[in-house]
Order: sequence, then C-alpha cells, then structure tokens
Amino acid sequence: GCTKMSEEKLNRKVAVILGTDVVGYSKHIEADENLTLRTYEARESVLLALIEEHGGRVFNTGGDSVLAEFPSAVDALECATSFQTRMVEANKQPDSPMKMRFRLGINMGDVVKRGDNLLGDGVNIAARLEALSQPDGVSISKSVHDMVAQKTRHKFHDLGLQKVKENAFHAFDVIMPHTQKRQGADGTKKPLLMAALAAVAVIGAIFFYVFQEQGASKPGNQVISLNGSSADQTSENSPSAKTSANKMSAPTILVMPIDVIGQSEVEGIGKGVTESLIATLSKFVGVTVLSSSTSYHVAESGIAGMNLKTAFGIDHVVSGTVQYLGDAGRINLELVDLDDGTVSWSDKRDFTAESLFRVQDELSQLLLADLAINAVVGVNQGANWANSFNTIEDYMLFLNWRQEWRRLNRQGYFASEKLLKQLVKVIPQENSAWLYVLPAWQVFQKITLGLSIDKEADLKELKNLVERASETTDMEEPYILSAIVGFYFFGLQCDEAISKVTTAIQLGGSVDTLSGAARIYGVCGDYARAIEVSKQALIRVPHDAGWSITRNLVAYYYLNGQEDEVQALIGDNINAPDMHGEVLFYFAYASEKRGDLEKAQEYLDRAKQAGTSIKNFKRSFIIKSDSHDIMQSLERLGLDQTSF
Repeated sequence: GCTKMSEEKLNRKVAVILGTDVVGYSKHIEADENLTLRTYEARESVLLALIEEHGGRVFNTGGDSVLAEFPSAVDALECATSFQTRMVEANKQPDSPMKMRFRLGINMGDVVKRGDNLLGDGVNIAARLEALSQPDGVSISKSVHDMVAQKTRHKFHDLGLQKVKENAFHAFDVIMPHTQKRQGADGTKKPLLMAALAAVAVIGAIFFYVFQEQGASKPGNQVISLNGSSADQTSENSPSAKTSANKMSAPTILVMPIDVIGQSEVEGIGKGVTESLIATLSKFVGVTVLSSSTSYHVAESGIAGMNLKTAFGIDHVVSGTVQYLGDAGRINLELVDLDDGTVSWSDKRDFTAESLFRVQDELSQLLLADLAINAVVGVNQGANWANSFNTIEDYMLFLNWRQEWRRLNRQGYFASEKLLKQLVKVIPQENSAWLYVLPAWQVFQKITLGLSIDKEADLKELKNLVERASETTDMEEPYILSAIVGFYFFGLQCDEAISKVTTAIQLGGSVDTLSGAARIYGVCGDYARAIEVSKQALIRVPHDAGWSITRNLVAYYYLNGQEDEVQALIGDNINAPDMHGEVLFYFAYASEKRGDLEKAQEYLDRAKQAGTSIKNFKRSFIIKSDSHDIMQSLERLGLDQTSF
C-alpha cells in the first residue's frame, strides 16, 4: 500500500533525459486525424532510429511524446539536434502533406527507476524544458550545458532561471541555423515564461578595451584576448598556446559532493554544504561553476584527479569533509589546481550546531577570494585590489563590475553601471581615487559605445573625473586612465600618452595597466612594443577571460607582419566554444587565403553566431576600406556586412 514505497529503498540514479512533443498536435488531429497519425508515425520512426543510434533508450511514450534516457549528455544533444535538422528539411519538401514540428528538451538530474520507467524531478524538468523550447528547437538545462559546452561545436543562448511551481531550473537554447535567438535572463519575454508554465500540462510528462575611434593620422585597433605565445618563445616566462580543444577563457570549477563523517542522521548536511559552496562561487561571474547535478554525476562516474581535466575540461576541483564528534564538528575544504595537481588553497574551521552555517559561509568566502585572485585576475593585481576593500563581498562586487565592463557591449555596460552604483557606496575613503577612476571608465565606455544622449555633457563629466583621479599620484590606475582617455578624446599626443603609461608600469604594472599600455603603443604605431607588453600581461594572468588580451595580440601580430605567430599563439584554442569572434574572423580570412574553404566557412559561421561586430573588427585590424584583403576574403566567403 502507501507505506510500502516509503519502506523500500528507492532505486535512484542520475540520468540524461530527452523529452519530445509535437507542436499543435491537437489542432492537427482536429484538421485531419488519419494524416496526422500517419505523419507522426513516419517522424517517430526517424526519432526512434536516432535514439538507438546514439545509445539511448525509450522508457515512456504518450501519443505525441517520447521520453528517452541516454548514457551521456553529448549523445542526447547530438540525437536531438540531428532530429530537428531532419524535421526542418522534411517540412521544406514540396510533397510533404503535413508540416509537423517538434519541441525537444534535455535535462540531467536525479531520477527514480520503477521497472523500465523513470520518474522524478529529472524527468519533470526535461518535460518542462521541452515545453519551453521553440518549435524546431532544443532547450537544455544548465547541468546538460555544463557537460556539453566544451565537448561540441554547438553554441548556446542563456535563457536564465526559469521557475515553474516547485521547480526552478536554468535553461539554455541550442543555437541552430533555423531557430531564432530569444531574449534571455535579464528580460525574459512573457511568451517564454508562459511556455514553461504550459509544461505543467505536458508533465504527465580594465580595463582594456578601447572602442577605437581613430583619426586618419592615428593608427589603432580594438582587440582583446586569448592565451598563448609564439612557438620559439615558450618558456616559464612566456605565454604558450594551450592544446586542449575544450579550453574556455574562464576557469571551470567543480565542487565535489562534500562527505559527512561521524553521524549518519545528518547526511543531508553534506548536500547542503555542497549546494552552498556552489551558490557562493557562482556569485563571481569570472568563473564557470558546474551545477550540483554535474557534481554528483561526476562522482558517480568514478573519474578523479587529473583525468577530470581531460574528460570534462575542469580546471579546479573543490573537495572536503564535514566531520562530527558529538554535537560539534569540523569542516575541511581544499582547492586543487588540475594544471599541476597541487593543492592551491586549504582551510578548516570547527563549529557547533549553532555556528555551522556561519562557519560554512566564512570558508566559502575565503575560498572564493582565493579563487578569484589565483585563478582569474592574477596574484599581484588581485591581492592589491583586495586590499582596497573592507570585505570579500565588496571585493567580489568590484570584480563582477570589472567582468561585466570588459564584455564591451551594451548589455555589459548596463550590467556594470548597475553594479557601479552599489560599488561606489562601499569604497573606503582612504582609496578615494577609485571613486573617480571607476566612474570615469564607465562614462568612457558609455561614449565609445554610442550610448550618450548628450555627448558634450558626458565628455565634460569624463574630463572632470580624470582630473580628480589624477590628483592621486602614487597609484597606477589614474595614469593609465588619463593616457587612454586623453589620447582618444582630449588631444593627448603619443609622446605624452606613452610617458603616462610608462609611469603607470613603474608604479605597479598590473595586467590591466599592461593591456592599456599595449593599446597606446598600438594606436601610436609601435606594434612590436604592443606585442611585447601584451605578452607580459598574458604571463601574469592565470586565465584571459573573454580572450581579451589575446584578441588584441592577434591584431598586433597581424599589423606587425607576424602572421605566423598567430597560429602559435592560438593553437587548438581556436576550437574553444567561447573563442572571440574577431579571432574567428581573422582565422576565416587566413584559411581562405591558403585555400581551405571548408575551414574558412566554419570560422566565419562561428564568428557570425557569436554576434561579433564587423565594424569593431575593422577598427581592430585598422581596415579602412572594403577593398582590403581581409574584407575581400570574407566577402568571397559570403559575409554580408549589412547584417552586422
């Protein structure tokens, strides 16, 4: 009876679930039942064959829907995208009597096995993702995205957090040639949310970017970043090209399930601490933190140690224990860098039943600070910045502002502007120069992105902020700020700008200062010096988030006639899912130039999918005419400049 289920141990596991459904099935039935059934039978046979081909197993069907489980998230994704591509082609055929379209959703999560059937939230969320999906599209959960993003060439559009009754799940659209890009997390449209709600019925189922407004006499380029170096200069003091095709510009963090030792009745604490760590680390936008579903899936896989980097593209692993002795206990945490297998951080705290959550939060914040400094922004720069703020929370607010600002687009500007309003309230008075430096960069970006309503007023404000910041003479940031802003907007000559960046380097030489100095050398035509300084910046930063420094370096190599160095710099990183579009545009040109049209087209398509501005690319590479070799090459590949 009712008690039997609770008395028996549930057969649980983590599974990858694919859910499918026909768009407007009821209307098809009302219009022509026989034709609908025949068409669905034909389409379903294609689906079932693909599921079998990709190692899946159908465990439930319901008229116009299918639920299947797969051994891997990649297999499920490839099956889903192949099916939708075939269905789109089938609907295009003139002799197709019925245009039948499908929605597909994929989730990885906890399920309960009952006979051959699977039940539970893992299945429910797959069905909700299917209802959320666009017609002809595929939507996936974050747990699936974490597993596949570095293993496939597919691109994804972040839809943000979706909430349906008791379930909340982070969703992504798979970008395919026939689908539309929908509004995401910052402004999800009501039809998108309503689609998720409809699933209830289905569930029976800086600092451096410069916009580059250059005059005719001022050569310049806007570029930003990757990680690598020339083959003949690889040493412990030179950046070298990574060889992993799965490399991402931001480090990927896995929090392994926390073990509980000593009291079986508090085993739920382990999951709670694991979830809390993931939530805290996820507050920093400069890292990719894998979901808890992924954590448990990896733990079940038996893969450990250095093999996690090869298998999943993971850079750092957090692990630990909660040890109980009576009513008291101890939390132990450690962070392992999978590049060399060393423990880069560890700490422990004793707790009582009343202090557990406070101690857990303290350790999480310390771990986050270490991760941000040692794995993202670099030790020297990160430690100096951390000392400028009173709390770790305030420091994270600053790093998130910086990360959003460095996206160099409208969305990043508005996100960073919102963060800056909070940030200026917590900057200590003894570091008051930051009160002028940070708002100055914000206004600078507002102008260069063309967002000014009153440009003259903004320029006046910018000039005042730079002057106030420059009253502080013992910090590097005001010097690099005045060099960049002065050169672009207030007539500062190259010799004066170079003098300022030289002083900034002498005062500290942080990664952002070196990147800014490279910008000045570049726009002043000294590409060799720009290359040298950019390489110094790459050495000092553990991860070149957004490929910012590398993207600039690609342009400097090109402008200095060192195109052979680009391949040594980028290496297999060209396959990185988040590779910058400007680098991809360049590789499309280089591939077309040597006659590899297939590769050239692939790079061009990826650049377009990334939404890269062709205007910014032309500024970066100082392309002043459409008759330029690069533009002629891209146009031969089918680039339509009017669409950018």
